[in-house]
Amino acid sequence: MKRETIKRVVGNVFANAGDMVIPVSIIRTSVAVHTPGLPEVISETRLSVNLLKMQSPKGKSFLETGPVIDKSYNVSFLQCEDCIPVPGDLLEIDGTRFTLQQVASLDNGAGVLFEVWYQ
Repeated sequence: MKRETIKRVVGNVFANAGDMVIPVSIIRTSVAVHTPGLPEVISETRLSVNLLKMQSPKGKSFLETGPVIDKSYNVSFLQCEDCIPVPGDLLEIDGTRFTLQQVASLDNGAGVLFEVWYQ
């Protein structure tokens, strides 16, 4: 498939999902060259994307034993046409920031649809 076809199909899916799609922001931070004796300068770039939440993993698998030590990850689909998200980017949902832990491309490299795991 061509990138434009994939972009159109993904756009149609997100448009048909209606209320399930949440507009969110990806925040990418960058640190300027540090000058000793001066405070660190951090800049943020904010990009608007669409998020489609999925059912997050709950608890542990049947193979695991013992208590669950930390909360499970949130898993969602992300429609992002202007950038490619990477682990370490921040995802802002309704004023709350989460860190992307894992990003997987789901569109054969077209750079439009991603599965993201965040916490």
